[in-house]
Amino acid sequence: MENPEVRFLELRPGAVDTHFAGSRPGKPKEHGFLRPEEVAEALRCVLKLPPDVRVEELMLRSVYQRPEF
Repeated sequence: MENPEVRFLELRPGAVDTHFAGSRPGKPKEHGFLRPEEVAEALRCVLKLPPDVRVEELMLRSVYQRPEF
C-alpha cells in the first residue's frame, strides 16, 4: 500500500428512507427501508476504529429487504 494513513470505504446501504429517486420518507420499517440515522451510525462505528484497522466494504440491508448476493 502506498500510504497506509489513507483509508477508504465502499459504503453500500440497501434501500434508505430518503427523498432519493423521488420517493417520500416515512415508510414503515416493514417495507424494507433503513433510516438514514441507521446508516450514519454504522459509518460512525467504522470511523471510530483504530487507525491500523481497515474496513474496505460495508453492506447494510434492512432485515425486511430481500438479500442480494
